[in-house]
Amino acid sequence: MTQDQRNSPRARCYLGARLVMNDGKSTLGCTMRNHSDGGALLEFTDAPAVPREITVVVDNFGVLTPSEIVWRQGRKLGVAFRTQGGLNGMKAAAAARGTALRDDARIRCLRSATGY
Repeated sequence: MTQDQRNSPRARCYLGARLVMNDGKSTLGCTMRNHSDGGALLEFTDAPAVPREITVVVDNFGVLTPSEIVWRQGRKLGVAFRTQGGLNGMKAAAAARGTALRDDARIRCLRSATGY
C-alpha cells in the first residue's frame, strides 16, 4: 500500500475541470475527483498525453491555477497546485471577482447521488 504524501486532508468532489497547456493554445476536459489544499486528482476519458507544467481551471469558478503533474496512472493524474489554498482559494478568488458560485448545493446533490 502506498503512503499518502499530502500535507492537508483530501475531500471528495465531482467537478468539471480543464487543463490549459501550450501557452493557452490547448485545453483538455476532465473531472476533478478529489482535492486538498495542495493538489487534486483529475480523471479523463482516455489516458492523456500532457506536459508536466499545466494550468487547472475548475469550470464552476473560472479561476486559473498553475499546477504540476506529480503522478500518472492510466486515466488519472495527480496534480500539485503552485498557489496556496487549493479549491477554497479558487472559490475566494472567484468570489472576489464577483463570479456567482453555484457549487455547494450542486455538489451535495452529486455526492448523495454518486456516493462521492
